[in-house]
Amino acid sequence: MASDETRHACHAGHAGHVVHVVCVVYVGPLRDAVSCPVVYVATLVGIAGLVVGLLVAWPVLVALSAIFTVVQVAMIGARTAVQRNDRRMAERLAEKRARHGD
Repeated sequence: MASDETRHACHAGHAGHVVHVVCVVYVGPLRDAVSCPVVYVATLVGIAGLVVGLLVAWPVLVALSAIFTVVQVAMIGARTAVQRNDRRMAERLAEKRARHGD
């Protein structure tokens, strides 16, 4: 991590002959405003793929969509835990500053 204000999230992967790299930089308070809707939209797309796969009876689409949706839900849970921890740490820091008169 570059600093407390900057978080980098990079993922690289390949599927056959196609290589894709996704690298996103979230800066300070903008990281939550920018990334939050994307996670929820991606989760809804995964659920839609799961439903379509069930309707069309494509087991590979169902399996991939189920895995994707589980990962997305885990990411939402992790984001919630990090935000809760950030709030707690900010409260503790404010208490320390108040005690030391900063």
